Amino acid sequence: MDSDEAGDKKIIVATSIAPFDFENQKNAIETWIEAGLDVISFNCTEEYEAVKNYFPNIRFNIVNRNGRHRFGKPYVFFDDIMEYFTNCSYEVCGIVNSDIYLFEFDKERIYFEALNSMVFGSRMEITSQDKLNGYVCYGGYDCFFFGREIASLYPKSDLCIGLPVWDHWIIFVPMISGIDIKEVMVPSAFHLKHNIKWRWDIADVFAKEVYDRYSEHMGKFEEFISRENKRINFEKIFNKYAKKLFPANRLSLKSILVVFKGSRKSDSYKSILNQTYKNFRIVNEEDFEIDSVKEELIYFINEGNILDSSFLELMEYYIGAKDCAVCGIQVRISFSIFSENIYPFDFNKMEIYKDMIDEECILYKTDFYRLYGQDVTNIEYESCAFVGRGLVQKMDPYYYLNRKLKNCIGKKLCIFAAGGHTRKLLQEVDFSKHELLAIFDSNIAVDGTEIEGYRVFHKSRLNKFSFDYIIISSISFEEQIYKELQEYVDSDKIIRIYNR
Repeated sequence: MDSDEAGDKKIIVATSIAPFDFENQKNAIETWIEAGLDVISFNCTEEYEAVKNYFPNIRFNIVNRNGRHRFGKPYVFFDDIMEYFTNCSYEVCGIVNSDIYLFEFDKERIYFEALNSMVFGSRMEITSQDKLNGYVCYGGYDCFFFGREIASLYPKSDLCIGLPVWDHWIIFVPMISGIDIKEVMVPSAFHLKHNIKWRWDIADVFAKEVYDRYSEHMGKFEEFISRENKRINFEKIFNKYAKKLFPANRLSLKSILVVFKGSRKSDSYKSILNQTYKNFRIVNEEDFEIDSVKEELIYFINEGNILDSSFLELMEYYIGAKDCAVCGIQVRISFSIFSENIYPFDFNKMEIYKDMIDEECILYKTDFYRLYGQDVTNIEYESCAFVGRGLVQKMDPYYYLNRKLKNCIGKKLCIFAAGGHTRKLLQEVDFSKHELLAIFDSNIAVDGTEIEGYRVFHKSRLNKFSFDYIIISSISFEEQIYKELQEYVDSDKIIRIYNR
């Protein structure tokens, strides 16, 4: 490729178009072209023949090898894209998944920030292109922009685009090489929600390879690594070490009063002081008087809650002309380095679950608070800005379960899944005010065993029991179990711990 082909401040974006779902991918890539990006798709010969006529306005690079022999599908190797970038003439390169829509994409800003750096961002899951309300997909990343010289940093690997871990690898390698990493905090990348088959087997293999390859660096990240299986919480690492990119040239930065209840030596208080947003004042709850508040916005936090460093920044940005802003909760699992994000919002119906809104997740307009106080029943969808991130960390892994159990005291309960999670659940949650009948599981081998004195049965015996509710006791497989249980139990009898 000649240098004049690249031109000034141009960005080339690589992807790998799949040989299906053409309309969605075509509409998505059209937004890239409208944003001024040059696009190239890497495909094997058979896929190129299947997709080329649907995408006449982009370039293709036909790869000579693919991952079919190892993974069963012709995935494109990460190395092949990086080799292409190393030899191209563009100063800034990028990789974006082919079904990602780019809206309000600031090309000039991304170009500037990506020079000699790695810029990355998560997608926001949405149900329609016309409704950009949704939630940020944590744990994975879909957009990357970086200086061309970074492409030569990566050692050889079998990582493939479309499979797990490459989206962590692409950020991790530059980071430990001393390159600045920068996370885009307000999404410009959107994805139409659909079911995704996550390959945990491949994820574990590649994650271990990353750990073993860079074992000499892992001592620095010990708090983010599971000792049991060497799984790395890349999200937490990047959140700690990445520079946060917020929209440039913000015209208005509203003043915020933070009302705190607790010790000023606590981690909760430290998380307030650590905010990237600086136009705020803190008062103790006992010193708070609403009549004397001069700040435009007001926020309440109790000890025991940890704020993401971007909490005030994002909440103030999103609230705009709305009466309040509500974010999700990040529930830390006490026996895991990972967290789950829980949102008090139905994205399909565009409704708020008012019984799930927590005090620490609301930023109020002061005038609105003067009228209604902290009564969440007055919060309506139209007057609420939803921030699709889990910005408040709860250390209680069963926070929402305990809230739900308050509404079913004296009821007959069962638990589904007979693993370590259930053992921990029975140790930490008080079921004394309920009638806990039994535990069920899909694995016939555990039928007849016991956990903490409770009998375990195979799921085929569910219809032998009369119960009011059944609790799904699993993190990774909650969605899968929920769908499985719907074949046996009415949906309104199923209690999910981590998702609504």
